[in-house]
Amino acid sequence: MQVATKFFSYLKNVLHVPQLSTKLVSIQKLIGEMHCYAIFCNTHCIFWEQGLGKVIGCAREQDKLYCMERLMPLS
Repeated sequence: MQVATKFFSYLKNVLHVPQLSTKLVSIQKLIGEMHCYAIFCNTHCIFWEQGLGKVIGCAREQDKLYCMERLMPLS
């Protein structure tokens, strides 16, 4: 199954759970497929592109979950 999201054109091999009101993303899968680093702080998680070291995304901690605010596609 593939699913489109606000931040990704598609994700492969996802588990669809209709009862969830939001989408959950595996950080391990995300950093593996996008070739980036995830740096966690108390209130945010920053995603850095491995090759150039530029920020490609940010997630904000909310109710013990990190909610994606933005994620730029790699060029």
